[in-house]
Amino acid sequence: MKKFFVTQYCLKQFLYGIILLTVSTVNAAASEEKIMNLIRYHIENREYYNAITETMRYQYMFPEGKYYPESLVLQGKAYYHGGNNLMAVKSLETCFSLYKDTPEGDRSLFYTGFIRLTSGSPYYSYRTFQQYLYLYPKGIFTEEARVDICHSLALMHDLEDSKEKISLYRKEFPDGKYLQDIKHLETLILREEERPRKSMWISVLGSVFVPGFGHFYTERYDVGFFTFFTNAALIFLFYDGYRDNDKLRMAIFGIAELSFYQHSLFSAVNNVYRYNSSEEFYRSVQLGISKRF
Repeated sequence: MKKFFVTQYCLKQFLYGIILLTVSTVNAAASEEKIMNLIRYHIENREYYNAITETMRYQYMFPEGKYYPESLVLQGKAYYHGGNNLMAVKSLETCFSLYKDTPEGDRSLFYTGFIRLTSGSPYYSYRTFQQYLYLYPKGIFTEEARVDICHSLALMHDLEDSKEKISLYRKEFPDGKYLQDIKHLETLILREEERPRKSMWISVLGSVFVPGFGHFYTERYDVGFFTFFTNAALIFLFYDGYRDNDKLRMAIFGIAELSFYQHSLFSAVNNVYRYNSSEEFYRSVQLGISKRF
């Protein structure tokens, strides 16, 4: 009889344990879903600090959770939109290294390249996109990677290779989603290639004999006229002092004229540098990159 009651007690305890385990498992799954939904909500509402905090909470509570890879991707997204590119790349690289063979690994590698592209690292973005296309030839973002490689090369000022990649994209995706983006980039490249350049030597030598020539040469006519007439006025005042044998006036206006003359020579160099600079091209290319996430 005693043995029967012991067996019955053990059976009840066993069943009770199963019920508790089931309930705790269901509660844990519900908690996972709840935190992930909260993370997505914060990101949709641009509450990136809160989103990052929730991803950290999820990763601490569920180190083996089924949403752990996605939490890393969302963490990277929140960091990126919150302005911390370094931490965004760190989260995405962690996801890629741990979950390379998952859709989250695919996404994290592409997003890493995109962040590098938009944050002024075209060379590293180019290498990242190459790695992406090698590892995921049929990946989620294959088309986007092909397009963004063209942008990376353009920002590296490797215009010939960029045009070659544009042609390859058109062949591979004749009805692609980004044909308009590619056409815009191609127009920018052609405009950059055809843009006239100014000679540094012409600007400097012209300014030696005619102060302000460098400004006229680089089409800064208002500054050119100001420089020319200021130098002319100071030379006249120096001469007027010489004519009156006034050494003080000669010294004052001579030093002033020398300063303005030297400035016109330095400006002749700087103006050509600015005129030939590709900053506007780079800025236009950056503005033409579509948002990916």
